Amino acid sequence: GNDTPSEGEEDEEHELDGSGGGPTIRVREVECGDSILVIMDISLPPAGRPGGKARLQSFLFLRQCEELLYGSTAGSYTGALHAAVKTMGLESSLRVMDKTTALEVMEPDEWANLMDVYTTMRRRRDPLCGPAKRFTILPVSLAASLALTRRHRDMLVALGRKAPRKWDAEDKHAELAQQGCTDFNVEAVLEEPEDCDELFGIALSNELSTEFVPYADIEQDEKASRGYSLKKPSKALQRDLDEYRARRTATLNRFRKGRAVEQTTCDGDVSNGLRFLGWFKDHRNTSRDEVPIPLTLRAVFSHARLGEWVEEYLEFLEGRGLQWSSMANYTTGIVNILGFAIADDGYVLTEERGQTVMEQVLNLRRQCDANATIQKMYRRRHKEWLDWDDVQRTRLTCLERLEAAETPKQTHSLLQDALMISLFSVTPPDVSTCTARRTF
Repeated sequence: GNDTPSEGEEDEEHELDGSGGGPTIRVREVECGDSILVIMDISLPPAGRPGGKARLQSFLFLRQCEELLYGSTAGSYTGALHAAVKTMGLESSLRVMDKTTALEVMEPDEWANLMDVYTTMRRRRDPLCGPAKRFTILPVSLAASLALTRRHRDMLVALGRKAPRKWDAEDKHAELAQQGCTDFNVEAVLEEPEDCDELFGIALSNELSTEFVPYADIEQDEKASRGYSLKKPSKALQRDLDEYRARRTATLNRFRKGRAVEQTTCDGDVSNGLRFLGWFKDHRNTSRDEVPIPLTLRAVFSHARLGEWVEEYLEFLEGRGLQWSSMANYTTGIVNILGFAIADDGYVLTEERGQTVMEQVLNLRRQCDANATIQKMYRRRHKEWLDWDDVQRTRLTCLERLEAAETPKQTHSLLQDALMISLFSVTPPDVSTCTARRTF
């Protein structure tokens, strides 16, 4: 995640960029109420992009996070946290680490040390637990969002976040109520509009937006999108684009959450923004516009109707036959530019049916991600694909031919085939890899 390092740690973070042959992991322990929270800084490449440049990200163990947020008992796993992440549409942010995947990004001794840290963490609550072979990690920014939802002040503080000021006011109000007293300053905080808490949530959403797993580019979709992309930005739009690039790539910028991104990432956002603006200019229905809307980042991405426009844009892309994975990537760029617009002094926080513009666009991005997962499952089958019923018929045919074999040589050959096909067709499939849409 794009987690800001705490004071005194920034120099160490630059040593862990995964590019200089140095260590790729670092483990920190911080107090979290009565517990000790384990935070790992791991240099990992983007999920789903083999060979991608590794970047430092901060993670928590999913097991420990669930125990703290949902009260799971030692030695048990309820799946409550995973279900919450699934509801948020951020399953792709979870990473399963085992020896095979870990050794692709770290040295064997680093993996062994990380497993020791995981085992030590578990044995603090369950001294009798055995050694593990794998574990799941989740980004710190996602854990912070869950802690906010669960109102877990200790975890927010441990992760370097500030609890919403209303939480303190509510606690103080309850304490004074027991004494029969009233503090009008506390009451004023409780009566404040929700904007402050909503902006707090938006800040977390902006961090979460960077956790979406990027999909591999599809050349056919890239070629199709060039036809409607905005070709000649105006001077005003070019100024916005230059400022966006500067803010995203500068080593330090007080208006940006998290560290700088690579130039390629920023260029991808700009390309996605120009695609959207090209559609906005030439293909959008303008009948509902009360006044002409300038074709700039600030004017378009700060508009209260942006969520509606992004939905129409995605419908336009779907009509052109683009893959959902490409649409997910394009929407991620829009989310990032929206974060730039929100940081502008003139941005006005608006809601439609109780949801901010950022929440609406994030909803659409999660839906693209879910549809991409389904589309991947139902992509065109390999020419040698066999349905499960065909596999069973093949097994029965093989066994019939084995019984009809007349020579020892035929029996030996067919026996090998029968053993192999029986191994793969009689053994039940791994239900953990089956989804509700898959039938056997």
